[in-house]
Amino acid sequence: MTSLLLAPVRERLEQVAKFDVPLLIAGESGTGKRAAACAWDKPDLETTSSSISSPATRSTWVRWKILIEDPVRPGRGCRPRRAQTVIALTDVDLLPPHVQRRLARRLDDGFVPIAAATRRTSEQLRGSGYLDHGLLHRLAVAPVSMPPLRARRTDIPTLAECLLRRGERRHGVEVLPIAEDARRELAARDLPGNLIELDALMTAALIRGGAGVPIDADLIRGLSTPSLFGRASNSR
Repeated sequence: MTSLLLAPVRERLEQVAKFDVPLLIAGESGTGKRAAACAWDKPDLETTSSSISSPATRSTWVRWKILIEDPVRPGRGCRPRRAQTVIALTDVDLLPPHVQRRLARRLDDGFVPIAAATRRTSEQLRGSGYLDHGLLHRLAVAPVSMPPLRARRTDIPTLAECLLRRGERRHGVEVLPIAEDARRELAARDLPGNLIELDALMTAALIRGGAGVPIDADLIRGLSTPSLFGRASNSR
């Protein structure tokens, strides 16, 4: 998925990765925040994705216990060694206030690599009470914004082709290239689900195309995506 990131985003992530600071990734659902966290991650570190919008499972609470409640205390005069696991947090602004404050204190230790994601912009976070200001100041040292697909329509056909070819490798089938009229049809869509929705569309096209149906504008217009993306994704 890192190949789906914009070049400026990749360059920004590479720049931030040189410094021992947390990463704040802002963007709508499906804009590639997880891919950005993986691209920022160091090659020798393991990324653990933890959905904390609904921290109900035992494994999530155990992870939080390790992250927040049981800090590793370095010897006197020694800088703590950086942890060997990157913690990728989704919807960090939905954390309970007391957990946010504990997390802010842990970030001061400087040895827990954290990539925190939010669906709000940095400006929205500063103007709301969703994120503790102390935590926001620690996270937003070098924030990265993930643009929605409707703001990068010219990239949609290339992304669609990339997702289609990835689907071919995954499912072991081959289909024809996306026709030019289909590329225009895709670029005209709002795609409120962003990459998630586009991936679903390309998987549906792969199924139809694998049966010998050309991937043209008529096929794309005949595809629909689930209502979970908020509204129908028809061409404008």
